[in-house]
Amino acid sequence: MATPSIGNRRPGRPADGILARGEQVALRELRWKDLDEMERWPPFAEPELQWANNDLSTPVQRQLWYRHEMYDPTRKRLAILLSGRLIGVLGLRNLDYKRGRATIGIRLSAAEVDRGYGSDAIRALYKYAFGKLGLKHLDLDVAEHNLRAQHCYLKCGFHSIGEHRDIRGNLFLDLTIEAAEANRQNGRTLPS
Repeated sequence: MATPSIGNRRPGRPADGILARGEQVALRELRWKDLDEMERWPPFAEPELQWANNDLSTPVQRQLWYRHEMYDPTRKRLAILLSGRLIGVLGLRNLDYKRGRATIGIRLSAAEVDRGYGSDAIRALYKYAFGKLGLKHLDLDVAEHNLRAQHCYLKCGFHSIGEHRDIRGNLFLDLTIEAAEANRQNGRTLPS
């Protein structure tokens, strides 16, 4: 299969493609070649994190995943880079520019968790989502048993607004943060 293309570099975009920087990590749009690195990530051993183990081992699986994630106008997938090396993926879905909202999701390589990279990536995302995209709210849901992720989100300023169950009966906590709160949590004004 041919490699999908998302077109030429957009005007105003830095040549290196970096959209936002944290203290340790940088964010850029996910690229087709990033799937090779994602496939090499070690899997999560925890039963509750098996959903995070993407199977991108065949060309058809890669093509389907990439098209679903990259060509839907209500989604954006960003690469999380550490010294130029892909260590995770951060996603925006349910993008609604009119309401100024999106839902985030993040996945780090199992080899890169518990090092502060997730928190740093989320704070970098604030600059991009609240600044460049002009969003006003970011939402997320997190499984009740995923304490590591809950700690990360609460540390970044998210707060609980409720909970829900999926079709299998699993409980998820609903969290949100507004642009103004992200500014306060991070002690600085985000770029507009």
